[in-house]
Amino acid sequence: MKKNLISLLLCLLCLNSFSQRIIDKPNFSATTAPNVIITKIELSDTATVLSFDVTYFPKWEINLLSKKTFIQDSKGGEKLYVKRAEGIELDKKTTIPETGKTIYKLIFAPMDKNTVLFDYNGEHWKIFDIEVVPQQHFSNVPQELRGNWLRTDGSNDWVI
Repeated sequence: MKKNLISLLLCLLCLNSFSQRIIDKPNFSATTAPNVIITKIELSDTATVLSFDVTYFPKWEINLLSKKTFIQDSKGGEKLYVKRAEGIELDKKTTIPETGKTIYKLIFAPMDKNTVLFDYNGEHWKIFDIEVVPQQHFSNVPQELRGNWLRTDGSNDWVI
């Protein structure tokens, strides 16, 4: 009896650990805020967690409003509003530290398991077509060279 109980408990723990999916540095199609990076997405039966790395001007303020921050399947459908946050307070102005970096997580309700692409919408920042399922991309530019390039001479001019 004791062996059966232990085996059952181990099976339940294994099922729980495999029900979570983690996507590191997800691809996306467009953003209104290149200084806002989603570093990780954690998908489970209980929540969708987005980890953010934000680089902004030191001592400036950001404010994540719970009534205006949501994720949604890129095809449309139900908006999943942020439930809570870690590393930042919702509905309260947060001052960017001297380093200019802020790291936090936003927790949403679980997404539909059939979601392939979704959008993040905040009051000021939007990120479109975030990949939950990797998509095939066609480009003549190698992956290592993609992105925005800025001059390092202090002008910060955009270089193509």
